[in-house]
Amino acid sequence: MDPNWDEALEALARFASDRGDAVRAIGLLDRVPGGDRDPMYELLRSFRPVDRPDLGRNDRCWCGSGRKYKVCH
Repeated sequence: MDPNWDEALEALARFASDRGDAVRAIGLLDRVPGGDRDPMYELLRSFRPVDRPDLGRNDRCWCGSGRKYKVCH
């Protein structure tokens, strides 16, 4: 498979986003010329993980779901 094939990279980015791996999906879209203009790109940027040193694994999640942070995010 040609690693520069744009359609394959876009499909892999969609699979990664479906699995919840926003970082991997953004990395794949960055390899596509004009991938940063894809509508999915901005959406994925909002789902990148953020370091939360003030939040422990057993604390309630910041999103308001009521679940523990380690289970939710």
